[in-house]
Amino acid sequence: MNSWKYPSHPHPSNQLPIALIIGAVISGSLLSTALPVAAQSSSTMEEVVVTARKRGDESLQDIGGSIQALGGEDLASKAVMGFNDYMRQVPGLSSNNSGSGQTQISMRGVTSSRLNHANPNIPSTASVYFDETPVTTSGFNPDAGLVDIARIEVLRGPQGTLFGASSMSGAIRIIPNEPVLGEVSGSARFSYFSTTDGAPSQNTDVTLNLPIGDTFALRIAGYGINNGGYIDNVYSGPANSGGEDYNNESIVGARVSALWDIASVASIKLTHMTQELNADGRPDEYLQNDPLTGLGLNSRTSNNGNILFPEESIDITGERQVAKFVDETFDDEMNVTSLEFDASLEDYSITSVTSYMNREFENLLDDTYRSRDWVNLANFNWFDVDGDGSGSFVDGTGIEGLLYLGADPTDPNQAIPVIRSPFENNTQLDRIAQEIRIVSDYDGPFNFIAGLYYEDETRDFQQDIIIPGLDSWLDSYCDFCTTPAYGATRSDSFFEGRYSFDTTQKAFFSELSYSIWDLEFILGTRYYDYKQKADVFFGGFIEFSEDRLSDSIDEDGTNFKAEVVYNATEEVTLYTSYSEGFRLGSVQQFISSADACLRDLRNIGAIGMDEGADAIPTTIDSDELANYEFGIKATLFGNTTVNGSLYYIDWSDARSQVFLGCGWILEGNFIDIESKGLELNVNSQITDNFALTFNLGTIDSEVARVDASATSIASEGDRTPMTPELTYSLGFDFTAPAIIDNQWDLFVRADISYTDDMVSSLGTSAEQANQGLVSNLTIPDNTVGNLYFGFGAENWELSLFVRNVTDERVVTGIDIDRRGPAAYSIARPRNIGATARIFF
Repeated sequence: MNSWKYPSHPHPSNQLPIALIIGAVISGSLLSTALPVAAQSSSTMEEVVVTARKRGDESLQDIGGSIQALGGEDLASKAVMGFNDYMRQVPGLSSNNSGSGQTQISMRGVTSSRLNHANPNIPSTASVYFDETPVTTSGFNPDAGLVDIARIEVLRGPQGTLFGASSMSGAIRIIPNEPVLGEVSGSARFSYFSTTDGAPSQNTDVTLNLPIGDTFALRIAGYGINNGGYIDNVYSGPANSGGEDYNNESIVGARVSALWDIASVASIKLTHMTQELNADGRPDEYLQNDPLTGLGLNSRTSNNGNILFPEESIDITGERQVAKFVDETFDDEMNVTSLEFDASLEDYSITSVTSYMNREFENLLDDTYRSRDWVNLANFNWFDVDGDGSGSFVDGTGIEGLLYLGADPTDPNQAIPVIRSPFENNTQLDRIAQEIRIVSDYDGPFNFIAGLYYEDETRDFQQDIIIPGLDSWLDSYCDFCTTPAYGATRSDSFFEGRYSFDTTQKAFFSELSYSIWDLEFILGTRYYDYKQKADVFFGGFIEFSEDRLSDSIDEDGTNFKAEVVYNATEEVTLYTSYSEGFRLGSVQQFISSADACLRDLRNIGAIGMDEGADAIPTTIDSDELANYEFGIKATLFGNTTVNGSLYYIDWSDARSQVFLGCGWILEGNFIDIESKGLELNVNSQITDNFALTFNLGTIDSEVARVDASATSIASEGDRTPMTPELTYSLGFDFTAPAIIDNQWDLFVRADISYTDDMVSSLGTSAEQANQGLVSNLTIPDNTVGNLYFGFGAENWELSLFVRNVTDERVVTGIDIDRRGPAAYSIARPRNIGATARIFF
């Protein structure tokens, strides 16, 4: 097995981060000493209010749970626009990110499968909400433009009672600003920046708040984001633009909210958000020393030495280069509408939230490497499935016997033409959700929250691997083939998949609390009942048959939570909790019954050695975990908050996947995972004008048990993928008020963050192992520093910034699914620019 690591800058992994942190602290201290004496008087930390417990506004310091709130003004001042921009500030939060709108989120090491473009039915382990609307989309969580945002709440740990499925490791809530009654206000922002060895970028957004009468208000926000590319595609061929900086992307969006205040006891809020993202390419990089770079791309010869097609130049000569035959575009359109009704009565409040989400995205990938490998152009041997050398078909289902289709493998004019092979993945998702909850507000020790939740989601997924010219080849050389091949609905179909999933979910949830002395006892439950119906069709040339799977899965269960919160003093809150999380099961995507797949399934123990197609698994059970946690929240000296938590997670029957050598994917509940760690958030308002923040997270997450029949998937002690063992960040914010011309404020902001190395996959991929290729790569550690400097007054602000100051190469994801070179997704290199903001 080959093993090699992604090259990183030649520095010890810990020395540079520590040195930079020390430098940031010294810089902050120097700024602090430069403050006027009056400014250095003691200051008070502003109270942070959250709604994480669905009980209305509550002080973050007075409630239990590992919750971190990122303020909207802080996000706006740093031109934060997407998940990658704020993730590094949150301990325990990690992701596998292949580009905007293609993010797989996890918390506390609760992840077992990396992002897979070919499988749309893997539920997420962490949920994403926009206000009260769930927008989680498996490995393709949307990057909603963070414009006019009040705050982002990150709830770490299982949220299985209040937020339900897909919140087994936590939840992210993006909370926009609400319309304000009786106030005309607005803002506009423009940013422009250059990127090292990349194209320039510019972002614009506008917000307007309009009152209509005394009880009605509108709030409108619009934005346009144009991010210049920084990846060079060194291959330029038929129907491929190639060229420099080919991964440009644009995001255009708008949000309109209308708030009607009814007699001060009830309100109705209607919100509609729309966003369209178009990316011309993916932020991928191939490596110069990758042994697979060039495989399938040089001149090809048949068995007798004849050239099948000319040599193609794809030399990887530097950083941030790829060789893609097909421009890997990603187009994403999302619309979210929600209607929220709130009524406040004497002792309780009622909330109803109705939401509808429609999302369509088209994900185009380059499958030329794999298609050429599948048709075996390297030497044009046949696929000998049963190992007898006969090249005969097996029950008419296998791809063995390629030589007997009628083509002469010694004639270069009769070779299957694979000049390029686009891999199209198109998804349409519709989700209706309804939640009704009642929250009590009694004067006595007992209170409760109770609610009903209903969700109906339909997801249609179309998958096509196209080889232009395939139908003409079949018409010429295959007497028994039909075109399009084997039930396919599109021309030149090498493979066609049609998936339809309909999932309904019903739940009842409650949390009961009882307060006595300085203690609060909380007991939460959530009963869920869901059903998924699925219809899967596979066809096309590589199938050599029409295959269909129609099945359903129906499960119910109950999750529990128990928590004790102790308000030891006005400044110190302690809590300990036990909580459960769950993730819905689903119907397995179709697995071919060809002998090649049956052999792989037998080899990994998924079916018995004597079992056949009837034994192929068709469903995956839900998985669940238990979380044990202790935390402290302290306010020191009136100006510093120190929040920390320790946790242990036992994840049983974790859903994981293996890539079979025959090209299909098997999922199942094969392993257990244990994760334990520490999270620390420190915020200090040292003076009225100088603040420091420090965040630290450690995670020890590994496989604890593997089914005896599934040891090829993972081994005990394997690290979980895309989980750094150590992360930390440090930042400061300094303001010198009215220092210029007695009216302009000067500000300096800086932050630095470190992320430890990670592994790309769980255990060993069977598909990669069967080819003798690298399957589990190491993603290097990285340190990123950002600096902001500017001036401002009451109604304007101008800032200059340098992000990723040291031009660190930051890997955000990895793709090794399609038998080509490993594609490393790379975050934006150093970028330098300016932001102008006005307020009115």
